[in-house]
Amino acid sequence: YTKKQILYHFKINEKKLIVINNHFNKIPKIKTSKSKFFTILAIGSSENKNISRLVDAISTINNIKLIIVGNPNKSIISKIELLEINYKQFFNIERSQLHILYNQADLLFFASTKEGFGLPILEAQSCGIPVITSNTTAMPFVAGDGAEIVDPYSINEISDAINKIKKNKSYRKEIISNGYKNIKRFTTENFISKFENQYFMLNKK
Repeated sequence: YTKKQILYHFKINEKKLIVINNHFNKIPKIKTSKSKFFTILAIGSSENKNISRLVDAISTINNIKLIIVGNPNKSIISKIELLEINYKQFFNIERSQLHILYNQADLLFFASTKEGFGLPILEAQSCGIPVITSNTTAMPFVAGDGAEIVDPYSINEISDAINKIKKNKSYRKEIISNGYKNIKRFTTENFISKFENQYFMLNKK
């Protein structure tokens, strides 16, 4: 996505641009107590994270618990409480606590309106959590086949995607399996290797 933006805005020769994927730290599998509710984890609370539409989407779905890692504005919290949605909010937490929250979740919601990359997608995939993400900007590339892709502006699509993953166990397993395969594109070894190859080619010239 960033490459496309650079090509569009600066008219650079495409051959001069090499994409090297980010690498990331996997989330370890941890034994945790599971909630009786279907738990949706949302990472981030800025406007582009699309929490307001997520709240609208889950307002008609039974047995949902929403975990927000971030600091949503008062209007979002007011909406959540008005709709009587079961939720918890965490802000400025240690990474060890984040690991626990990932492992307690049944689903990661990361259907932002825009993202430069989207590390939480890979983090969730690495510990076997199904992902819902957006059909915009960098997210489809990052998610690969390991996520349910939605229009982030469609509350109905978000709601349908949650219900699909919540109710269809075989589909949920497929998403998780594809996620494990997808993260292999973003290993530290691949990241280093691609940089080394570029330095080698430069020195060769």
